[in-house]
Amino acid sequence: MKYIPPINTKRLSIELAELDMDDIQDLCEIPSVFDQRTASVLLSRIARSSDRPGAVTDPRLWSVNERMYVIGSYMAATRDDGPDFPLGEGHFSDYLLLNTDYPDQVEFEHEGNTLIYTPLLGYQAEIIETLIADGTYKKTAYSWWCGAIAACVRGSDEVPLAYVDDGSYEKALIERIAGVRKLKDSQF
Repeated sequence: MKYIPPINTKRLSIELAELDMDDIQDLCEIPSVFDQRTASVLLSRIARSSDRPGAVTDPRLWSVNERMYVIGSYMAATRDDGPDFPLGEGHFSDYLLLNTDYPDQVEFEHEGNTLIYTPLLGYQAEIIETLIADGTYKKTAYSWWCGAIAACVRGSDEVPLAYVDDGSYEKALIERIAGVRKLKDSQF
């Protein structure tokens, strides 16, 4: 069994444990089109949240960036070529933003309007992925971006879409996606 250092950030406080072979088999059974679903299952198997007050415990409520960081940290501790394992044209450390942490939201101006960007969360990415995989939207980067913009960008006076369950969130997201798809090219 390998030692995996704990992770403590602004929102996360977790211990990581090595996968067992049954976990690996379960992960391999998830269809390959569902990257984010696979990430959620993986994280639910390797991450154990601490009792730190205010820490976010559900990996589906972590941002996609937080999820990638936890998975990368797990890989850094468990791979034979870790901790600075090869990744793309570089190494894991090339993708880390030192001295930074989770931004709750970022305000920006676009065409005279104040907009708010919030990080894409795991459940949002899973729902977008499912809408594309099931054929609701075409399997294109455009479809992904429409979903991500609808999930993460809103007017400063708009209330964020509330998450109660996947079905109701998906329905509300589809309505927002329709608005994004009607934008003119220069607005998009």
